[in-house]
Order: sequence, then C-alpha cells, then structure tokens
Amino acid sequence: MVRGAQQGQQRKHQTFLAYESEVTLKGCPKPLRQIIMKDHGRAEPTFVLTNNRAMELVEILSVYARRWRIENKLAELVDFFHLNALSSPIMVRIFFDLLLSVIASLLYRRFAQDLPRFEKKLAPDLFRHFVDMPGRVRFDGRDFEVRIRKRAHTPILLGVKKLQEAIAIPWLKGRRLKITFTS
Repeated sequence: MVRGAQQGQQRKHQTFLAYESEVTLKGCPKPLRQIIMKDHGRAEPTFVLTNNRAMELVEILSVYARRWRIENKLAELVDFFHLNALSSPIMVRIFFDLLLSVIASLLYRRFAQDLPRFEKKLAPDLFRHFVDMPGRVRFDGRDFEVRIRKRAHTPILLGVKKLQEAIAIPWLKGRRLKITFTS
C-alpha cells in the first residue's frame, strides 16, 4: 500500500491510500496495471486499469481526475439540462440544443462565481436556491422591475453588487432592469 499525494492541487483530500498490482483480464493478452485508491473523499474505493507503465502513480491519477471532472460535467448536463431529451431528430436542432445547454451551464457557473460559499455548487443547487422562486415583473413603459420575495438565501444575493444596480439591456433599446426583494 502506498500513501500518495496530489501535487500542486488545492483539494480537500490531499492524501490518499493507493494499492498497485498487475491483473490479467480474460481475453487480454498482456497484464494490466491496476490501481485501487481509497481515503480520497468517496465512500467506496476507486479502481483504475491502465496499460501505461511509464507514468508515475500520481500523474496517472491526476489524468483520470481530469477525465472524471469532464464525465461529471456531462452527467450534470444530462441530468439537469435534460441533454438526453433533445428536441428534434434533425441534426441542426440537436447541435442547437447542445449549444444552449452548454451556454446555460456556463451562465450558472459564472453566476456561482459571485456567490460566496456557492462558487463550486452545481447548476441544480444554484437553481433550487437562487433561481426557482416566485416573483413579479413590472413594466412601467420605460423600465422593468423584477420583484422577488425574500427567502433564506436572499442575503447572499443582496451581497452581490451587480444585482443592486439597475442593469441596462442592450437588445431592449437600453431599457433598465432592476431587481427588488420584498417581504
């Protein structure tokens, strides 16, 4: 058993236990390198099979960690943005659905950067806490006002300077949008 550490990472679980061995799979002529990792933040151990014998253990796990982040992002797109329920069998519309899903994901990510303690939250959590709430839109002929009832996470939104000022909307001839929190 080897105790490893991920170098240059600012992670919650900076050390982990890893066990390395060779395994032979049925139908595979050469043995594979098997890495079993635990104490890395998940309840169950993680198994990695590779035929790469040249890379260091930490380097292999770093490569796989990046791949897992991509897979987790794709899982979020499928689950939250319903990417597996595309609107049309026509290829152009499928690309458009994919493009809109990626843009929506990016907007949630950007929104999270302004929210203290929520910077690393996924889109479903951000939606539940900050987006999915009742409100009223008023238009006085010149500007828009969105009136939102205060909720548990409203103080976090009140701390975002960008939301305290009226926002000019270029595609509506510069009309302004003001967000107001009510009781």
